[in-house]
Amino acid sequence: MRAILKISETGTVVAEGAQLHHKDGTRWKFEGIVFHKGDHFVKVSRFVNRHIGRMVKLYMPHLFGCHVEAGFQITFRNSVHRVLTFGTLGEMKNQTLILLYAGVLALIPLALFEHYHLANHLFDMLGNKSATKGD
Repeated sequence: MRAILKISETGTVVAEGAQLHHKDGTRWKFEGIVFHKGDHFVKVSRFVNRHIGRMVKLYMPHLFGCHVEAGFQITFRNSVHRVLTFGTLGEMKNQTLILLYAGVLALIPLALFEHYHLANHLFDMLGNKSATKGD
């Protein structure tokens, strides 16, 4: 669930990057909504000058004539991406890769052991006597 900013008079949703007019007359660029100390704040910025750049501040929404509502703005694609990346499927994917690499690494010492210690015994069992005599 994501909070959305609405203009109190018209009820329209404010998009990120839109201009908001403060009650003191200054214009600010809407950056987003921040939940801080149990309350929602509006994160806004404005260009001061070329030396300082953009100034970012947090204000209460009522200073811009807006209010914050809880809205369901999460798309299906974003929720599926979040589950695959951070959820149980993502953890299973990572765990599967780790176990696969561990299995491959465990086979290397086993192959070396078989090659050096049991090669003669295996050839004797198969009946290939020429490999053990060095002919």
